[in-house]
Amino acid sequence: MRHIFTLVLVALTSSHLFAQTVGSVAPIEPRVRATRSVSGTKGSQQNGKFVVEDRRSIFYLPADKQVIVYFEWEGTIGNHSFEGRWKNPEGKVVLTSDFQYAATARHFGGYLSLDLGEKFKPGMWSLEVRADGGIAGTHTFQIVAGEKPSNFVADRQPVALAEIYKKALAASASVDVLNAKGESLRTGSAFFIGRGLAVTAFQIIDGASSLRLVPPDGRRVESTQVVAYNRPQDWAVLRVSGDTPPALGPAMPKSWSVGDRCFTFEVSLAGNRTVVDEFITGEHTFPEFGERLNVSSPTWGSAIGSPVLNEYGDVIGVLGGSTHPGKHWEDTGRGVWSMREGSLVTPIDSVRVPTIDAVVFTLEELQRRGIFTPPLSKEQIVLWGGLGSHFELKKGESPVAREPKTEFSHHDGSGEVAIVWDPRFKVRGIVKFQLYDLYNVVVAESSPEKVNGDGRKYLTSKWGFNVSDLKGSEYRVDALMDGATVWRGFFRVVD
Repeated sequence: MRHIFTLVLVALTSSHLFAQTVGSVAPIEPRVRATRSVSGTKGSQQNGKFVVEDRRSIFYLPADKQVIVYFEWEGTIGNHSFEGRWKNPEGKVVLTSDFQYAATARHFGGYLSLDLGEKFKPGMWSLEVRADGGIAGTHTFQIVAGEKPSNFVADRQPVALAEIYKKALAASASVDVLNAKGESLRTGSAFFIGRGLAVTAFQIIDGASSLRLVPPDGRRVESTQVVAYNRPQDWAVLRVSGDTPPALGPAMPKSWSVGDRCFTFEVSLAGNRTVVDEFITGEHTFPEFGERLNVSSPTWGSAIGSPVLNEYGDVIGVLGGSTHPGKHWEDTGRGVWSMREGSLVTPIDSVRVPTIDAVVFTLEELQRRGIFTPPLSKEQIVLWGGLGSHFELKKGESPVAREPKTEFSHHDGSGEVAIVWDPRFKVRGIVKFQLYDLYNVVVAESSPEKVNGDGRKYLTSKWGFNVSDLKGSEYRVDALMDGATVWRGFFRVVD
């Protein structure tokens, strides 16, 4: 009976092996485990990935001629010994196949196919895949004897990548964030999710006096109104006047899982959007920030605020998901001391789209209420800054941290922040450090200190703060010169 079983573990460069890199994840135990499996009767490679074209779990004899089961796995890099076991409704192994695979990435995929015939017993079947002696995934399916019903509908099918791109592009917009002088603070992205409503990341609108949205048709749509927002969760819903493009629809809550394929945009300096084919590589729940998804490609720049869509063209999240409120992508390279975040997405079911009669907040009101973060000064007079347990100062030299830190424990008792003024500039004024919580509220500050640098030697300012009085959370520390923020850092306090 072995002729009715076909194994195809096909590589992108071979007709006999299929392996693909779909994301980078941390090593886990066991050495190989399944993250996803689907079945159908037809499959093909699309954009370098294998796609089951008629997803379903019920197969009819004699109409259906084969079953294809596609797995995606997480595993360690190196050689693996696989065994596929097809089990009949009694749980008896009726077909097996052994194969070897040398994984060059931590996430890879492959499919196995089973030729169907009249001798197959109807009922619930399963394919169990073992790797290196341990179970690496099981997929169940049903075989039914009889004609396929005339009204039979396969599972919902993925949409072609070209269609997803077209749909998402039509509903997306560039966002130019302007200050009170009409100067651009940053650019970002947004997408329309209802008539007159656009969703973006809160970090994009932070500090804005006005917003200019530019859909693909080139029209300029102004907005100064926010109908809903959540600073820690990093999302905002804008009210946009005039005609708006067709909206994107949200995916069903919790309809995604690690290993699922997804799509979003990259945005070039010229503003054009290109689709990025990604995978969900993690899910997390942060006590004060809510849920986040990890995706396999870096998140940065003007793409922040873009939609993240599933294979059906539904929105599953908002690109951004920052867990450092007050950190903006355009500040990169400007001396910001920060923890690494990775590629994060705020799930769309965290976004609360309001009703048409919802209370509207103006950008000016959010600024006045202290919701927004003060922007960094464009004068880059700070050469270096950092956080640590203690800084050793030697006259005329840069400070040395005994232990650089972005995470403090209550057991540490205290921490210090230090900045070095750029000796290329004459620095004169009053410096102050301020410590903020997640909601942009000052929880501690230093005494004002006069600084008088002649621009010929290194000059350092530092401040020690009490950690034991701070609750476990994320914090921001700003250095101000004559009231203007010239440096910014972020750290975490743990119990």
